[in-house]
Amino acid sequence: MRRPLGRTSRAPAAKWAKWLTDRYQMKVDRASGIKTDSNDRAGRRYIENLVARIVRVSGETVEIVESVPTLGV
Repeated sequence: MRRPLGRTSRAPAAKWAKWLTDRYQMKVDRASGIKTDSNDRAGRRYIENLVARIVRVSGETVEIVESVPTLGV
């Protein structure tokens, strides 16, 4: 018997996607003019690889949680 997943597992993917894009977009500091572009340092495929790892780990987590037997309490 599978137990229902917790509320956090149903959080919309858009929430973490927004967080991710906010962190990894190119920004220019107005005061100093310094450009911060995470993609330059990590390579162009960094975001794609990061999302792929998140999806893989999320899937593995679901499998682990579903395999845990329910408590007969």
